[in-house]
Amino acid sequence: MLKALYRALNVRPEEENQVFLLLGNGFFMGIFLATYQISAETLFLNRLEEYLKEAILISGLLGVFTTAFFSFLQNRVSFSKLALCNLLLISAATFTMFALFRVGSYEIQDLLVFVMFALIGPILAVCLLGFWGIFGRLFDLRQSKRIIGGIDIGQLSAAILASLTIPFLSDLIPETTNYLPICATSLLISAIFLYVITAKYDLKKAESSTSSEEVMDTSIKSLRKDQYVKLLSVFLIFSMMAFTFVQFSFQNVVSAQYPEEENLREFLAFFTLAILVFGMLMQTFVNDKIISEYGLKTTLLVLPVILLVLTIATIITGTFLGFDPAVGGTFIWFFLLVSANRFFNYSLRDSLENPTFKLYFIPLDNRVRFNIQTKVEGVVNETARLLAGVIIFGISFLTFFEDIHYLYIIVGLVIGYFVIIGKMHLEYRNKIKLKLE
Repeated sequence: MLKALYRALNVRPEEENQVFLLLGNGFFMGIFLATYQISAETLFLNRLEEYLKEAILISGLLGVFTTAFFSFLQNRVSFSKLALCNLLLISAATFTMFALFRVGSYEIQDLLVFVMFALIGPILAVCLLGFWGIFGRLFDLRQSKRIIGGIDIGQLSAAILASLTIPFLSDLIPETTNYLPICATSLLISAIFLYVITAKYDLKKAESSTSSEEVMDTSIKSLRKDQYVKLLSVFLIFSMMAFTFVQFSFQNVVSAQYPEEENLREFLAFFTLAILVFGMLMQTFVNDKIISEYGLKTTLLVLPVILLVLTIATIITGTFLGFDPAVGGTFIWFFLLVSANRFFNYSLRDSLENPTFKLYFIPLDNRVRFNIQTKVEGVVNETARLLAGVIIFGISFLTFFEDIHYLYIIVGLVIGYFVIIGKMHLEYRNKIKLKLE
């Protein structure tokens, strides 16, 4: 069975041990991420949905802080120790939250629910920075291009398993908070796999280079002057802001459609399951073909095209059929289109856009590539989430601004998407030519 999986992932015999350990690390991390997100969203949207704007804003602030701190530590301690301590700390924090839910008052529990929800983005960001950082250090550029499309198949399959299991555990585990020990234990096992990887393989070799050129300054001030890094950052800002606005629109309507905690938890579990299954199918059968036949630029354009079509369709539906739950039966059409927008945005960004975007870091000098990648995919990504949160929070004070108007902002962001993809790909080609010379 493993041999068949290795063949499907284009893994060569000498790479099998590394891939097995990374798949194990990703598998248990996937159980944690899926179970934690479903639990946190269920609790928050059921208890504190009226504070959604504030939670997104705080999530952005926490995300910027955690990823900036991660980037700061990356330059001062070995990456293997940083990634391992990161998983252990999150696991311990999750166990602590569960204990506080058991003994805390209702007010304390509400605060914990808010913190849990606000931490979804930051936790996801630092976990994935660790996972992809290890991947980038285990394999060289040629190996990375060959197997990047399916290396997180362990993470995806575990998240699918968790999402599929949760609805059927309602009788056995009726309280959503009781899923937290499962989360924490899964991440602890993931950390064990990571420890074996760091003990068996020298991850520092990937950061060396034969180039005799002066090492590029990777401070934020210097990176802002680099045209290519600037384009990578602007692309991610448009991508993440669009993602956050789509997420906000979805979470706004789903709590109205499913007011009961158990029904909401089951819907979110099945919805997440559908996203993950679609994503896994894309990664297994479609990604490599799209990239090889149509190139990186066309691959990146897939998501914004679908996003633009669905957002315009949602605006038309909401305008003519209504977008308020009070309108009755016709609200379901608006809800379905908002859900479809979230479905494709989440699944394609995770399964198609993110792996493709990582290939745009290849032209950078090995000595600074991981540092720059952490700053862009970490700090810039979370800054974009914060910026979107500030806009959402600020707009809430405009009395004439209604839920449907957020969709017009998504249209504007998607147009920016198209413009920046063309410029970024042109600069990427120039960088590749220079590297080959």
